[in-house]
Parts: sequence; C-alpha cells; structure tokens
Amino acid sequence: MRAGGVTTGGLLVLGLQACSFQPAPPLSPDATPVADARGAGPDAGLDAAPPPACLGPQPQRARLCLQFDDALDDQIATDGSGRGLHAALTNIRRATRDAPAGTTSPAAAPEASGAIVVDDDPGLDLPDAFTLLAWAKHRTGPGNAGVAFGLISKPGQYELRLGYNNRPTCQVATSAGVKVAIQNQTLAPDQWYLLACTYDGAQLCVHSNWAGGTVETCVAATGPVVTGSPLALLAGTLGPPPTVFAGELDAIHVFEVALERAALCQLAGRPSC
Repeated sequence: MRAGGVTTGGLLVLGLQACSFQPAPPLSPDATPVADARGAGPDAGLDAAPPPACLGPQPQRARLCLQFDDALDDQIATDGSGRGLHAALTNIRRATRDAPAGTTSPAAAPEASGAIVVDDDPGLDLPDAFTLLAWAKHRTGPGNAGVAFGLISKPGQYELRLGYNNRPTCQVATSAGVKVAIQNQTLAPDQWYLLACTYDGAQLCVHSNWAGGTVETCVAATGPVVTGSPLALLAGTLGPPPTVFAGELDAIHVFEVALERAALCQLAGRPSC
C-alpha cells in the first residue's frame, strides 16, 4: 500500500494522498483531551501529566489512542494506551470538534504536507482482528477533488481512508489477497463522523456513525492479515503540496479486537442503532 506520507527510519507517516496496496465509557464528541506535552525534546513533558485513558468498551485492548490538545504546541501527541507510541506531528494546526451540551474537544487539522507519525512497533501488527477508528470532518472547497484523504494507514497491512468521492473505505492485505470495503453512503461536508474499520478474521467492515444515523458495509476477507512491514503508522494529509486535506481529525484509536456495531454506536455517543 502506498501512503501519502514519508517513511524514514522505520516511521509510518500519516498524511493526505491517494493510497493503494501494492503486491468502556462511550467515546463521545466531548472526549477527554490528551495531557500537555510541552518541552524541549520529543519526550519532554510527557511525564508531567498522564495521558488520558483510551476510550471505548474495551480500553485495555487498545494498541494506540491519540487525542489532541496543547501538545500541538510542540507537535507531539501522547499515546494513552500505555505503549508509549507518542506521535510526532508535522504541519498540524489546532482545531475544535463540537461536542454535546455546548462543549468542545481539541482536534487536529493537517496543513500542506501535514503528517501524524507513530514509530513502527510489533504491537501494530494485527494479523487476526483489529479496529481502526477516528473522528473526521471534511470541508468543501478547492484541494479536495481527486484526493484520497488518508485517516489511518499501516502500509502493506491495513488502512482507513475517506476518498475523494467522500465515501469511507477500508482496505486490508491478507494471505488471500487485498480486500476493500467501500460504503455507498456519501458523507456530507462540515459534519463530524466517527469512522471505523473492523476486521474479525472473516469480514472487513467499514462503519460511519453520526448524529443522524449509522451505515455499515462488509465484505468477506479471510486472514490472516499480512504483517511485518517495517513501516510506522500514518495519518493526515496524503499527497504533495498544494494538496491539502480540507478537514480535521480527532481521537485516533487502534484496537486489537473488532468492535461490534453496538459498541461503535456507543462510541459515537448514540445509545443504540
């Protein structure tokens, strides 16, 4: 899979670019922000306050969870999973995600060549089951046409993206070949969606949850997932300047289990779906 980012020294860069494979308490829009990580070096300030716990019905099964607050000042996002996979941010500005009851949550808005990069780690190899999850909002305007918006990508293994047609897509490389699930639902701009890919060893599903509804599309996909690519995890803009992901991201999570539809509805702040 080709991701629109930069791979350096085993790093997976999350960015905006067309991608393709080459052969708990509910997570609601008022999610707890990550602890401040100000300091001189990559890990400076990370011990000043603990990162927030991963959210969801099985937070202990999270392999990565990134949220965004004042850590953006130093272009670092702390990992709440306890694995220490803190993300290096490049050209990411602060944004705001609207939340219930008039509250807000800090979010990340990639700019040109923006990237969220997490070092490669064996814990990101998930051969049997996984969930990739993120809040995302895209905006209308120049720069969107013909662009695939990368949300979460582990090159050669798994990917969640929002395509130029504004339809969420999940992709996985397994021992049986590359499988892709694409929703027929076109997402409206200027609205936050909880997007997720789930894989349970037999099915690959792409989910969209928002205030007004839920859409789920699944395809058969026998495993195991290909693992071992020496690449990090990437999110953000995909593609060379002046291509820009005209949108925002928040609450990027990777779980080692396939969350069910009911759990994803709860994560989206919906009691049922």
